[in-house]
Amino acid sequence: MGRNRRIDDVARRWPRLLTLAVLGTLVAVTVGVVGAQAERAGATVTPAPPVIGSSAVSPSVVPAGSLVTFTWKVVSQAGVGSTSLFTEGLDLSPLGNCDGAASLVAGTEKSGTYQQLCTVPLVVADTTWSTVIIAQDTNGQESEIPGPSFTTAGGQTPPPPPQISSASVRPASVRAGGKVTFTWKVAAPGIVASTSAGANGPDGTQLSNCYGPATLVSGTPTAGTYRQVCVVPKAVDNGTWTTFLSAGDLDDSGAGVQGPSFTVHGGTGSVPPAIGAATVAPSVVATGGHVVFTWQASSPEGVEFTALDAQGPGILSTSACDGEGVLIAGTPLAGTYEEACTIPIGSPTGTWSTFITVEDAGGGAAFVPGPSFTVEPIVITTATLPAGTVHQLYAADLAAVGGTPPYRWSVTAGTLPPGLRLRATGTIAGRPTASGLYSFTVGLVDRASGKPPTHNAASASLSISVAPRAGALSIAPTTGRDRHRRLR
Repeated sequence: MGRNRRIDDVARRWPRLLTLAVLGTLVAVTVGVVGAQAERAGATVTPAPPVIGSSAVSPSVVPAGSLVTFTWKVVSQAGVGSTSLFTEGLDLSPLGNCDGAASLVAGTEKSGTYQQLCTVPLVVADTTWSTVIIAQDTNGQESEIPGPSFTTAGGQTPPPPPQISSASVRPASVRAGGKVTFTWKVAAPGIVASTSAGANGPDGTQLSNCYGPATLVSGTPTAGTYRQVCVVPKAVDNGTWTTFLSAGDLDDSGAGVQGPSFTVHGGTGSVPPAIGAATVAPSVVATGGHVVFTWQASSPEGVEFTALDAQGPGILSTSACDGEGVLIAGTPLAGTYEEACTIPIGSPTGTWSTFITVEDAGGGAAFVPGPSFTVEPIVITTATLPAGTVHQLYAADLAAVGGTPPYRWSVTAGTLPPGLRLRATGTIAGRPTASGLYSFTVGLVDRASGKPPTHNAASASLSISVAPRAGALSIAPTTGRDRHRRLR
C-alpha cells in the first residue's frame, strides 16, 4: 500500500516534474553562489538539495519477462542518503519489483553514479513507460526529476479485471447508531483476493469501520456473493450517503464501482476532533539535538491518526518530525500524544514553526499551528548548579551541545563565590570562603571552523548557593560605623 500511495503521489505531481527539473538546476546554481558568499561572510550555510544529473535506460525497448537497467548521477554536498527510480505505465501501474533503493556503482556518495535493476513481467501491456528519479541527502533534503522512458514489447495480454454486480443495501434508510448491510457479487478470471465497501456522508464523513474485507456468503472466490456490515455513528449529519465497492484478484487486477446509496436520519451532527494544549521541550535546541512535543487530542469517534510536522525558516528548509504521535496518557477518545524528533545537522538556525494534524475514526480532521521553538548552532544545557559549603571542596562541570568542540568557557557577567574559579574547560572548582547566593553569566565559544574561520557562541545565567560551614556562626557583614560603636 505504501508503494501505491507513493505512485499515486507521483502521478498527481507528474505535470509539474519537467518544470521542477529546470527549476531544480537553477536553484542548485543559485544556492551554490549564495552559499559561497554566506560562507565567506562566516554565516552558517545549509547544504543545497541533491542535484540529479544525466540518466539512461538499457535497453530502451524491453522484452516482457526480461531485465531493464537504469543509471543516473547524483551530486550532493551533504552526501546521498537514498536514491531510487519509480516507473509508471499508461494505466498508472508501476513495475512492482522496481521500488527498491539504487546501488552506488561509481564515484562517491557526494558525486556518484547509481544503478537500479528491474524485471518486466510476462503479463504486461506493450506501451511506453515513464519514470521519476528521486534523491534524498543525509539532511533529509529531497529532489526529483523525470527519468528516462522505455517501451515494453511482447507482453502477454493481462486477464480482465474482476466484475462487480447485483449490489444492494439494507435498510435503505438507517437511524444513526444503527447497522447497514451491503451485499454484492464478484466474478473474476482468477481468485478474488479482496473486496470491500466504503461509504461517505453528505458532510464528507466516512464509515471508518466499513473498510474491512467483506465476507463470502455464497458461491466461490471466483464467482461469489459478498456481504459487509457497517455501523453508522450517532454523531453524523443526516442525509444521503454514497457508497463505493472495490475488488481485487491475485493478479493485482482491480475494479471499483459506485454502490447503492442510503439515507441516515436521527444523527446528532458530526463533531470534528479537537486539539488541546501543546508543549515543546526544550524550547531552544542545537542542530543535531532532540526535541519532544506533546499535545492533547480528543474526538467522540476516537482519534485514529495524529502527528506533528516541524518546519525551519527559509524556503529551502526541510521539514523534520515525519513520524506519528504516540498515545502516552488517556484514550483515543481524549488523550495526550507525544512525538520525539531529531533536528538534522546543518539545519537552518532561528525560529521553527510546527503544525499538528488529527484525524478521527469517523473521517473528521483538524489542523492547528503547534508550539514554536528555536534552533541554535550551540546550546548550554546546564540549567542549575549544586550548592556549596564554606571551606569545603566544590566541583561542577558545565555542559553544552552543538557547535564544534572543544569549548572555551568564561564568566562574562557577575561573580562566582569567592574561592571558586571557572576553568576554560568548563569546570567550576575550589573552596568557597563566604556564604551567600552568587549569580553570574557564563559564556562559551567553540573551535573555529569554516572559511574564514568562525566561532559559535552561547551564554547562560546561573547561580550557586553557598551555605555556612556546619557549626560556624553566621555573622552578617559589618560596616566601619558598626565596628566603631562596639569599640566605644
